[in-house]
Amino acid sequence: MTGNATQFVTEFAETGKVYKFVPSDIQPLLYPDAAKEKLGIHHYGAKVVMYNTEVYKKPPIDSWWDLTRPEWKGKLITVDPLKSGTEFNLFALFVRHADEMTKLYKEEFGEDIVLHGTENAGYEFLLRFIQNEPVLLGGGGDVAGAVGAKGQTDPPLGVNSYSKLRTADENNLSLSVIADLKPATGISTKSTLSISKFAAHPNAAKLLIRWMMGGAPGSNDGLAGYEPYHTLGDWSPRKDVVEPEGQIPFKKTGLWEEDIDWLYQHQVKIRDFWIQHM
Repeated sequence: MTGNATQFVTEFAETGKVYKFVPSDIQPLLYPDAAKEKLGIHHYGAKVVMYNTEVYKKPPIDSWWDLTRPEWKGKLITVDPLKSGTEFNLFALFVRHADEMTKLYKEEFGEDIVLHGTENAGYEFLLRFIQNEPVLLGGGGDVAGAVGAKGQTDPPLGVNSYSKLRTADENNLSLSVIADLKPATGISTKSTLSISKFAAHPNAAKLLIRWMMGGAPGSNDGLAGYEPYHTLGDWSPRKDVVEPEGQIPFKKTGLWEEDIDWLYQHQVKIRDFWIQHM
């Protein structure tokens, strides 16, 4: 089970090191997009921007370009993109959607964007974002705590997994998601399930996958192994799983899709750019 679908699909699934398995009675219950995936989908997630609701009664920004403004210098926290495939994919997709970033820049600042030795508005956003000194942490729990801790007067914003909202009550945090960020709320992510080619006990692996995906249809097992993931910000690939109360329908989240083929083709160049300027 892994969340770095870009690397895993291209280097493991497509080279035959792992293979897809979805139980035959669960397959018809999958949403069409999930059924067509190259590996079994355990759940979809999202990388989004969170803010402190104790200080801000409404989201303090409405555009990703706002994070390049002086007032947010040193006040955006994220897991280090070089240590997390999904965070990296989020920032890489600004290059993929450079045309949208060009248009949005003019809407935000009232003038055409001027590039500073970069190829397009996506790379220019990354450059200016890096120059605004984001704070890199080791994990999503750390990001949630830094953003949502109560008693702050000038809290940062944080790029994090949508599902980390579940930690708000557990850790007494004031935390919410900026749901209408332009040009996209964030990116959708995929957590995949697969079986290694030379697994010693493939039938046991199949049973585990059935349990992880929520068990047999109509069984008395509830959500089985999917239960811990039945939370705001995680979406089941199964049509028969009732979403948690308050969940936004997946197709209405305003998320960019994790374009696996494009990301794999461009990740080295974008990673080199990040390292060069960070």
